[in-house]
Amino acid sequence: MSTLSGQSHYCAHHSRVWNRQFPVRPLTAKKHAGFLPASWLPGGNRFYPMAVALKDLLDQIMPGHTWHQRLADLLSRYPAVNPEAMGFPATWRTEPFWGLLPLSA
Repeated sequence: MSTLSGQSHYCAHHSRVWNRQFPVRPLTAKKHAGFLPASWLPGGNRFYPMAVALKDLLDQIMPGHTWHQRLADLLSRYPAVNPEAMGFPATWRTEPFWGLLPLSA
């Protein structure tokens, strides 16, 4: 929870989060360890592990949420922002964990 609290602080004060290295990484449920990129293991302190933790939390407390789809849509609208700079693996959109709708042309 402290990492999510820190993330909230960055957002509330209009800090950039897209390519920030965070001082603390979240603990993610072991059942989702396979969805994390290799960079998570030695010190994945980018946004991707936080996104996984946020989605996992929202799945538990608010089934049917659309946060993950809105995140994917936001990243699609700004192609100059490289998701890999945020720690996202190149194939993240196709991971079953995210349950994303196909990209519209």
